[in-house]
Amino acid sequence: MPKAVDLQAVGDALATIRRTLREHPEVRERTAALFAGDPTTGDLDALQPQEESMATQAPLTVRVPQALVDRIDALVPLLGDAPELATAANVTRSDALRLCVLRGLEVLEAAHKAPKGKRRS
Repeated sequence: MPKAVDLQAVGDALATIRRTLREHPEVRERTAALFAGDPTTGDLDALQPQEESMATQAPLTVRVPQALVDRIDALVPLLGDAPELATAANVTRSDALRLCVLRGLEVLEAAHKAPKGKRRS
């Protein structure tokens, strides 16, 4: 039996794609260049590492004060236009927290001159 398609989710995804392409001309240009010709299997395979890296996310349990949770929740509706979250149909608390960790980590790495992706000993 075929799997049911969530048309609302499809519509939300299309709206996100359209908004991203409208707000980020560089993405629009790269996408147009990719599909201007007939993308080869190699072209499409080049996109695969991004998809594979999504599966390598590790769960992390952290306890934070309620005031911090409230601040994160207040950010959720404001992050719909963040380039890092452009593929998210609906931004969640987890998305907002991941973005906070990513941007905060970049700031701390820069302040302490730690190489990106490397742990300091």
